[in-house]
Amino acid sequence: MRAIIIGLQRDRADDGDNAGRDIVIGFKDPVYVYDLRHPGPAQHAAQVALTLDAVAPAVIAVAPAPLPALAVTGPAEARLGTVAEFTIAPVGTTPADQRIVHVEATAPDGTVIPAVATNTKSL
Repeated sequence: MRAIIIGLQRDRADDGDNAGRDIVIGFKDPVYVYDLRHPGPAQHAAQVALTLDAVAPAVIAVAPAPLPALAVTGPAEARLGTVAEFTIAPVGTTPADQRIVHVEATAPDGTVIPAVATNTKSL
């Protein structure tokens, strides 16, 4: 399954306003739209409404069919100083259906550990 990634950014020269700008993107047929900056379920529609931030771009993935769910397998616990290995793979698909997955490690207080955040391919 292929998805098209679209990035949208406001032209700051338009008015210098820092408020969000609401836009609507239309498609020829209904598609599945995934907001890559704000996790959540896909929208299935022929048009999607977005709010463009004054600084950060909107990044969406558009696919003709729903993307397969991901399964994560690995140890439930790991001791400090050991390496915990995890496998991330799409459920019920072939190796040709790899996806790019953003992985983050979080500290016990919930903060993201930047040195451990990465993008990787699923198996």
